[in-house]
Amino acid sequence: MDICPCCGSKLATEWQHGCAACGARPVGPPLPPPETRLPLIGRTLFIGVAGLLLALASLGTIVFELNRRGHLLPRDVADFVSAATTATWRAKYLLLPLSLAIFWTCSVLRRRVRREPQRFLWRRFALVGYGAATLALIANLAFTLLFIPELIEQRRLAREAAVQSLLYGTHRMLLEYKALYGTYPASLDDLRRLPDPEGSNARLLAQLGLANYVPSSVQAARIERQRPARGARLRQVAARADTDAAPASGLETVSFTDYELLWPGADGIYGTEDDRLVKDGVIVAEPRQLKSPGALVITNRNSKPK
Repeated sequence: MDICPCCGSKLATEWQHGCAACGARPVGPPLPPPETRLPLIGRTLFIGVAGLLLALASLGTIVFELNRRGHLLPRDVADFVSAATTATWRAKYLLLPLSLAIFWTCSVLRRRVRREPQRFLWRRFALVGYGAATLALIANLAFTLLFIPELIEQRRLAREAAVQSLLYGTHRMLLEYKALYGTYPASLDDLRRLPDPEGSNARLLAQLGLANYVPSSVQAARIERQRPARGARLRQVAARADTDAAPASGLETVSFTDYELLWPGADGIYGTEDDRLVKDGVIVAEPRQLKSPGALVITNRNSKPK
């Protein structure tokens, strides 16, 4: 006898010495064990139900993701894998620990069932649940690992979107300056003259840092290409329309009509993969060394390309 029939506690000594927990004393030898024992079902039932519930929960997250995309059934294998990786990654803090806990618990209980299989009912149901828990754990781990390259790509796209937002924001400031003064600025520092009540322009200019800004003028380039007649004298022009000396001296003004902006990226080093070249608001795929098409070129003094 290992258990006290009075209180149910486990006996620490021989049954003849009584129960130390409740003080009960034996009045005779223990009853003989029954000839037949009723089969157990609790462990096998837990393994089967827990494994199937885990598999249904994992599948439910995928169905929810497919429903969020507008269709309950996947269109093809790629669509199913994409939905599965996204759903598993979103529920990784719940599904992965739950999968590990259920798989470990089912493994422990299954080892006990395998030691005495004749004492348990629904062993096949337990086997099905254990297989479902195993498959759910493997699938959740695999889909989570498959999402890592997609996560890296999404972060790359996010960084690229931030860069494009910066460059297009700079182009917006340049257009505002041109609409206000009739010409592109001679340097990026001139953009500080724009109204900036919210401080957005100042934040963009602070991010540009070592950007190389080169404005140019089609009119000035045409004047440079034309050869003057022998003995003729070139007309004097002013490079800025808002130059104070231009109207007073009677000089003709030349407006900047084009620009090139070379940004070295977040690392601030020219010649790397994150360099971006903007030509009149268009981001060039492959940045190159800036070459001015005109004669009147003023390089931003704050930029020092390497």
